[in-house]
Amino acid sequence: MNVIADIDKEMVQNRLLILKENLSFLDKEKSRGSLENLSTDLKLQYSILYLLQNSIQIMIDIANHILARKTHNIPSEAGNVFDALEKEQLIPTGHAKKFKQMVKFRNLVIHRYQDIDTNLIYTILHENLTDFESFIEDVKKILLTSR
Repeated sequence: MNVIADIDKEMVQNRLLILKENLSFLDKEKSRGSLENLSTDLKLQYSILYLLQNSIQIMIDIANHILARKTHNIPSEAGNVFDALEKEQLIPTGHAKKFKQMVKFRNLVIHRYQDIDTNLIYTILHENLTDFESFIEDVKKILLTSR
């Protein structure tokens, strides 16, 4: 693999910090995020949706930066950036699939927000926040092995 340019580690670490802060807030919201509360408390629902959307966008931005610096090849669709990271063996096999699902959810929030099912928000909040942690660990490994 030819390195085009160095990864801007400071920028990536700053974005990871924001991602961790978002996750911390989302983790705290789990106690209030019962299915009933999510269905009736729009402020809670919108807060969670915003933090999820923002967190997924941070993942996309970091992945695009890494690919641009390592391969100079950025896919045109956001979800495909994770396939490219996996193809370049920068993230473990199988991680791209779950990260792409996250991008699909982000697209739903942005483009078809009226179709968002409260059950899906609840499931993500209570069962899938660890996918963000996987991404953080993947990026930390990339940073350790990059110049």
